[in-house]
Amino acid sequence: MGAGDVVPHASVRLLNRIDGLCDWRFAVYLWLARWVIILPLAFLLGDKPPTISPSAMPALFVGALILSPVVETLLECTLVYQLGKWFFWKKGPRPSRPWGFIVAAALMMTVLHPINSSPLSFTTGAFLGYCYAHFAAHSRLRAFAFTTLYHTGINTVGVTLVALKLVLS
Repeated sequence: MGAGDVVPHASVRLLNRIDGLCDWRFAVYLWLARWVIILPLAFLLGDKPPTISPSAMPALFVGALILSPVVETLLECTLVYQLGKWFFWKKGPRPSRPWGFIVAAALMMTVLHPINSSPLSFTTGAFLGYCYAHFAAHSRLRAFAFTTLYHTGINTVGVTLVALKLVLS
């Protein structure tokens, strides 16, 4: 490095390293990183899995593992990303990390979820937005697929906790 070269901040170097991983490793790494932030945050907020009746479990499985990831990825990421393309990136290339889009996706996630889970929803939305932005730079279909699967993975943990609570009570 030369005398005038700027050394990137450690967080930028970490994001560069994560972005350089192959697709599946990127998604898994990001998924695990989210839990490192969400679990302490949920503990601090006193968040607990909801109690539901056993008859509602099939609807919970279909809703949380299929419908919710698909519909929410369409609304929170695909729609918001398209709006970004139309209004902000039409005059030039998209930034390598479109933080405005990521924050907008996080805000959409927050709007679509109960108010008492806003910090958790916003954090999750930011991770979903980052995932979508990473893949959308090359393929919107790939972005939709990976972000939907990423969201399904998150919801699988939640549904499992609800089912365990039901079985153990």
